[in-house]
Amino acid sequence: MEDGDIQVCEMLARYVPVVAVVTKARSDQGFRDEVQRLLPQARNVMRVRALAETDDEGHTLQPRGLTELVDITMERHSTRGRGRTSACSRSHPGAPCR
Repeated sequence: MEDGDIQVCEMLARYVPVVAVVTKARSDQGFRDEVQRLLPQARNVMRVRALAETDDEGHTLQPRGLTELVDITMERHSTRGRGRTSACSRSHPGAPCR
């Protein structure tokens, strides 16, 4: 995470609920908790892998978290009445969204 990412989260959280998204999620090893610690303004931290990935040994990691991301986004949208949830992502493997 970079300082700018934390600042963006802080700024957005003043106006809309923020959901941080960890993209290309693989092995967590406490990473989600670390993102939540660094982004206390985020209402949730979601781990998402949009596409299946196969490693060099032939093990395939299936997509995960997309349905849950849509569900939490819609839940926040319908219960907050303010209209929007900011769900952002980064293209770097394992890099969290702020």
